[in-house]
Amino acid sequence: MSEAKRKKLYIVGIDSAPLWIIKNYYKKRRFGGFEHLIKDGTLMDLESTIPPMTGPSWPSIYTGYRPGDHGVPEFFKLESSYTKTLVYYDPKIKEPFWEKLEEGD
Repeated sequence: MSEAKRKKLYIVGIDSAPLWIIKNYYKKRRFGGFEHLIKDGTLMDLESTIPPMTGPSWPSIYTGYRPGDHGVPEFFKLESSYTKTLVYYDPKIKEPFWEKLEEGD
């Protein structure tokens, strides 16, 4: 597909913001910067992951997999020494969907 014909996809997520708040403030014209995105895009409520935390939720959004499958089940991992280390998303485990879309060119 040529560069001129390629469509762009933007995902805007507002972490911890219920959809009803966004809709309410949009109707009151308090989200002026979002007006174009909301009118020309899709505004939808998403179910959270289990556990419902930011760390595992974002990789689930952009991979389509559950936290246990993409490798980020929560923020921290308990090591055998009983210390906690931060868990990071590794795209080699489950690639983001935009990589799969690009392969379809």
